[in-house]
Formats: sequence, C-alpha cells, structure tokens
Amino acid sequence: MRAGTVCSVHGCPNLTPCPTHPPRQRWDRSTRGQSLPVDWRKLRGVVLARDRGVCQLRLPGCTVRASHVDHIRPHAFGGSDDIENLAAACPNCHDEKTKTEARLGRERAAALRRGEHWTYPGDHR
Repeated sequence: MRAGTVCSVHGCPNLTPCPTHPPRQRWDRSTRGQSLPVDWRKLRGVVLARDRGVCQLRLPGCTVRASHVDHIRPHAFGGSDDIENLAAACPNCHDEKTKTEARLGRERAAALRRGEHWTYPGDHR
C-alpha cells in the first residue's frame, strides 16, 4: 500500500485527502457551491479553446495562461451560463474578479437595506 502525501497547504500536517483542505478545483460545482450546468466540462473546454487558453480579463497580476472559466456577468447579478457570458481567465484574474463581485454584492445588499436603487456596474437603466 502506498503512503499518502502531505497536504499541499503550507504547515498542514494532514495526509491527503486532507479533511481540513479539500481539493480546490471541482468542475461540477461553482466556488460558491451552486450547481453548474450538466454540460459544464464540455462548455468549459469550448470556452478555453475559443479563447485559445489566454486570459480575457488581463487584470494586474495576470499570468495570461487561462485555466478557469469566468461568468462575465455573474449569476448573482443576472448572468447566465450561455457561452457569450463566459470567458477564459487565469487563476489570479479570476480570484480578483470574484473578490470584486463579492464586494459589489455586499454594496448591493447594503443599498437595498437602505431602500436605495442599485444597478450592476455598466447597466444604464
């Protein structure tokens, strides 16, 4: 029997599979735990091929090589799983965009609690 490997998280003494740090990439669920479309693996492959494996976000810290697929307009703000709403992204850009979208979500929630109107950036309604 082969011995397990040590968890990849620095300083964690657990062997894999680590109960504290599960694997990061799962293609059947989003990072927020929402179910992805049944054909997500295929759709992801099509988007990465269409964008030639190059990050389309190009934010500061971009590594250029894409391994993630981003919803241009997130589900939380009315986005869909249509291929036109998907773009290849490097992990750094995808993480930064996700953080920005989380901040926007908090701002939207606060505005709605105050009874204010809120629109997604770029919407001109």
